[in-house]
Amino acid sequence: HMLQQELRQAKSIENVYNSAYWHLAQQDYTLAEMRTKLERKTENQEWIETVLGDLVGKNYIKSDFDFAVRFAESAFHNEQGKSAIARKLRARGVGQKEVAEAIEQVMFDEGIDQFELAASRLSSTFQNFHNTTKEKLYSQFTSKGFSRAEIDHALALHPEKDTLRSKL
Repeated sequence: HMLQQELRQAKSIENVYNSAYWHLAQQDYTLAEMRTKLERKTENQEWIETVLGDLVGKNYIKSDFDFAVRFAESAFHNEQGKSAIARKLRARGVGQKEVAEAIEQVMFDEGIDQFELAASRLSSTFQNFHNTTKEKLYSQFTSKGFSRAEIDHALALHPEKDTLRSKL
């Protein structure tokens, strides 16, 4: 297998800007993620801080809080629970405080109820339970950010709940 080609090192701050713009054209990055990308491009910390400061100033990179709000809105719309959203944001380098505040704000602004969210996701995911077990379902929904209580609630509302079998 081929070794990853050594990244061509920046010869000027323009190269650092170009690298940053190229990455941002692919997708949104957090500040931490962009810093990591630029540190592969140059060891010049001054260039990195200048470019990052500029990108934040021009709103090309959102503050961690704004990034987390947009991310949480999108994830809740895809019926993900808050613990999964928090885990993913933390993995992307967003601080605990920003994560918690952003999730709280989105849940408040959009009136998100995790119990309703779990019920909605369950009914859209499963018409019936012929192809799964109770254990698989709990594991799947836990990884999507729902608590045991929320999953229990969603199941209680499902018309086919009595067909869900346990492996035990």
